This record gives sequence, structure tokens and C-alpha cells, in this order.
Amino acid sequence: MLSEPRSVNTEYQRLPCVNLLYHELRPIPGPYSYVLETGLFDMHADLVARIQRNAGQSASAYFTFDDGYASDFEYALPALDSRGLHARFFITVGRTGKSPGYMGWREVRALIDAGHTVG
Repeated sequence: MLSEPRSVNTEYQRLPCVNLLYHELRPIPGPYSYVLETGLFDMHADLVARIQRNAGQSASAYFTFDDGYASDFEYALPALDSRGLHARFFITVGRTGKSPGYMGWREVRALIDAGHTVG
């Protein structure tokens, strides 16, 4: 779990790249270990935005989301967009638009239209 850094300028300059991997976001704790609370994700997004603003090209961070959960569209997209951040979303085609709890093709297109990468 990421905590608030003491100094973004010094503490993260030695980290050239950080990849943050997520599956599903929920406003309350979920039954699975891969579920992250939205409040904690907001803290991660705030931290990454600070790193990118203060460290410039010396550090980079990437968000990735696996499986195409609907919560990625519902919670992650607005949080990322409000901070000017982008992510890579890896969807499960066999569940897209077919299984409850997963994005439909309209949501996938909205991710692309918002400047995110979908694979």
C-alpha cells in the first residue's frame, strides 16, 4: 500500500517507473483480495499526479486495469480524468457486454475516446 511520501521531489527521483496494477474498485471493502476501495485508489491517483507534476521526466507511473470490470469505468475513469492521468485497460473480450459486473462495448469505446489505451 502506498502512503503519503515525505518529499515527492527527493524520495521518488530514484524510481524511474512505477506500474500500478488494479482489477476491481469498490466504495466499500470487497470479498476478494484484488478489490481496492475507491478512497484508497483516489490516494494513489493523487500521489501519482503529484509525482508527475513535481518530478517531471525523472519519474513515471502507469496505471493498468485487468479484466474490464464495470467499476473500472464507473470509479477509475472519473478519478483519472479529473487528475489528467491515463491508464491501460486490458479487457476480457468474452465477458465484455455479456457478463454482469463487466463493461459493455459502449464503456470500452468511452475509455478510448477519453484517451486511455484498451487492449
